[in-house]
Amino acid sequence: MSHRQILYLVHRTPYPPNRGHRIRSFHWLDYLAQRAEVDLAFLADEPLSQKHLGELAARCRRMTWVRTTRLGQRCRGMISLLFGRSATEAAFNSGRLKSTLRTWLAETTYDWIIAYCSSMAVYLKGLPVFPSQCIVDLVDVDSQKWLDYAEVTSGLSAFLYRMEGNRLRRFECELDRLAKFLVFVTEQESRIYCTFHATDKIRVVENGVDLEYFDPSALESPGSTGVPLRLVFVGAMDYYPNVDGVRWFIQEVWPRIQNKGDIVFEIVGAGAEKNLCRLVEKTPGVRLVGDVPDVRPYLRGGIGVVPLRIARGLQNKVLEAMAMGCPVVASPAAVEGLDVTVGEDVLSAENCDDWIAQLTQLIQSPERRRQLGCAARAKIESRYRWPERLKTLGELLALDS
Repeated sequence: MSHRQILYLVHRTPYPPNRGHRIRSFHWLDYLAQRAEVDLAFLADEPLSQKHLGELAARCRRMTWVRTTRLGQRCRGMISLLFGRSATEAAFNSGRLKSTLRTWLAETTYDWIIAYCSSMAVYLKGLPVFPSQCIVDLVDVDSQKWLDYAEVTSGLSAFLYRMEGNRLRRFECELDRLAKFLVFVTEQESRIYCTFHATDKIRVVENGVDLEYFDPSALESPGSTGVPLRLVFVGAMDYYPNVDGVRWFIQEVWPRIQNKGDIVFEIVGAGAEKNLCRLVEKTPGVRLVGDVPDVRPYLRGGIGVVPLRIARGLQNKVLEAMAMGCPVVASPAAVEGLDVTVGEDVLSAENCDDWIAQLTQLIQSPERRRQLGCAARAKIESRYRWPERLKTLGELLALDS
């Protein structure tokens, strides 16, 4: 094992790997822990179980965390806006965490300090570190996300989203002098960043899929007799782009597709009860499944629908559905950045008529579903294995030298 010392800063608990930010941060942590001594520092805005802490502790030399709340994050963010900065720069700022990090930095000479996303990059400004030892894993261009929100909303919401986007973009430009490398999850995201700040520090480290876990052969194939065919959306329903996309699908597509066969539309993910309950109650054939410990049974034998109108980075929900051999229909925004062949590995639909046409062919053709699902699984096996995707990270950090 390398004797390199790494400090990893994460804005939310990096376990379990069942949401976008946790998927990437956990797999980075797991990869780093096999090749270096890792100290982990994070903030926790959700309850921590002993199992979760044990999984993280097993991968770290030492770790620390600070309990925070969503309300506290919002309050710090609003105060930051009032003082002319972005909300992102203050939301996860913790004096307690900084104090612990200063102690660690006094005790340990780190080869690398990795900050996950712009929220944690703020810590690089207030700690005794050198840019030459720092990496910011921006993942996506977060400023573009807020500007996208501003385009699809109005009034005060649009004003605040645009303000946050513009101010965060200013901070994203500052990161060039705080770090040796700025990392993105796709080439597309890196190109967006370069449209407003050109630098030679950009690198790309893509996400992968845990193919041992997302393995359709490990689950019993669902029976087909007398069971409705499931159209399934899997995603956190306390996240605006997911709520927006699913709401649009229910209102615009579902009424025109539900008579195409014996089908149901299932929404799997935490927060659906709060954000979509009323709409679902008055829409026949739509089910709120809610949060589940295992999404694989819902993907197995179903049709994945990913109708995102706003999407940043790389959509893990598409990759995981494909890994389960699930035929997927997705919006162009949801497949942007993925190395897939539309029409062979996934189907893409831009407007309502496209969605109806693509879903109708899958609903009415079991053979087409099987063909697309097999191609999807094969693509993930050949292109999106985590060990292969993370080789770039190892080379970046010179962990195997």
